[in-house]
Amino acid sequence: MEPRIWKTVYDWALLSVYFFGVISFFALFFISAPYGRHFRKGWGWSLPAKPAWILMELPAFGVILAFFLFNGSWTNPVLTAFFVIWEMHYIQRTFIYPLLLKSPGKPFPLLLLVLGFLFSWAAGFFHGRWPDL
Repeated sequence: MEPRIWKTVYDWALLSVYFFGVISFFALFFISAPYGRHFRKGWGWSLPAKPAWILMELPAFGVILAFFLFNGSWTNPVLTAFFVIWEMHYIQRTFIYPLLLKSPGKPFPLLLLVLGFLFSWAAGFFHGRWPDL
C-alpha cells in the first residue's frame, strides 16, 4: 500500500479508538463489564475464560511481531528494545496469565472477546506501523 494511504488508515483507526474510548469511559460508569465476578447472563454467547482471554490478547502479540519482522525494525536498537519489552509484556498477558486464572471454566462473553480482539489488533497496529509513517 502507498505510504499516504497507510497514514490515512492509521489516522482514522486512531481517531476511532479515541472516539470509542470516550464512549466506553462514560458507559462503564453505568454498566459493569460482564466478565469475571461480574458475569451475568443476557450478553449473548460465551466461551470459557482461558481460551477467550488468549484469543482476545493474541493480536497485540502477533500484529506487532509481523510488522517488526517485515518492516526491518530490527536494525534499529531503540525500536528493538521497545519491541522486546512489548513482547515480554504480551507473552505474560496472552499466554501466562490465562493459565493462572483460578476459575478456568468461568464464561466470558463473545461480545467482549470481539471488542477486546479489535482493541488488541489496533494496539498492535499502532505500535507496529508507527515507525514507518
